[in-house]
Amino acid sequence: MVASLAAVAGFTLVGGAVDAGATATPSAATPHVSGAQLTASTTSYNFGPITVGDIFAPLTITLTNTGTASDTVSGFIMGGADADDFVVDPIGFENPPQCTTVAAGASCTILVGFAPGALGLRSATIIPSDSSTTPPVITVEGTGTEGYYETTAQGAVYAHGDAQQVGDASGTPLVQPIVGMATTGDDAGYWLVASDGGVFTYGDATYYGSTGGIHLNKPIVGMAAAPDGGGYWLVASDGGIFTFGDAPFLGSTGGIHLNQPIVGMAPTPDGDGYWLMAADGGVFNFGDAPFDGSSAGAAGANFVSVATDAPATVQAITDSPALRHGGPGSHAVRRG
Repeated sequence: MVASLAAVAGFTLVGGAVDAGATATPSAATPHVSGAQLTASTTSYNFGPITVGDIFAPLTITLTNTGTASDTVSGFIMGGADADDFVVDPIGFENPPQCTTVAAGASCTILVGFAPGALGLRSATIIPSDSSTTPPVITVEGTGTEGYYETTAQGAVYAHGDAQQVGDASGTPLVQPIVGMATTGDDAGYWLVASDGGVFTYGDATYYGSTGGIHLNKPIVGMAAAPDGGGYWLVASDGGIFTFGDAPFLGSTGGIHLNQPIVGMAPTPDGDGYWLMAADGGVFNFGDAPFDGSSAGAAGANFVSVATDAPATVQAITDSPALRHGGPGSHAVRRG
């Protein structure tokens, strides 16, 4: 699961459940020494496989001062090959803060999160910056993984890599064929959409509405999810946009003449814009989506899809109010 950033106050990245494949190595007992001496409850931890782009935490580590003098902790030194993939919260979500001054015999906690930035094994070291001569060295690692889905017009869903199959419409009588799919972004759910705008939900995907019960001028050809998983867009072949949940309406081509039908859409990483693409390669941008060019007029080309090259921003994933303007509720009204 992935929690909201607001719910993880003070933690740089968003937290969730530690993967079932995680393993920890407890530290050896340390005798009392003269002066300050910190020990860590865990000196080696493997988060296991985590999907690239996900942000999983927290691992709780207890630091104990086994020395005879008070210890002052000024911060934490991140090192190793992939230090940017891990984050430490020295506050421990407590008020007043923990792990700043640790009395002799006292303990405090830190939280460590893992956000793999690439595929494969990722590793780092964490060392408290304190007043002791031999602070503990904590080694953390995890594996970045990836996967994808395929879906058929009959509603069958096939999962590959670390993608999880959580149901499909293969056993459901469909009025119209499935034409699109979008994921919730937390590896635990997805939506399917049919050409009549009927929406089918699986896993933790929430149903926010559909166009299955209204007249469409043109069929639905695709869908896209809001980065925070709190809504989605449906797009028709004339470029009509239908918004549900917190997906904002930012414009459409439903009221203009198109040389070729719209075949797909892609949202911007912050969810405050999107691109539509026509079969001739024409690109239409709305909201904060920039126009970076198109391939309209390419000889013999028949375009079928469009996608952004950037992942959703952390602010959008966590529904940070400063960057998310879509309101609650659904709008099953054709715009433009």
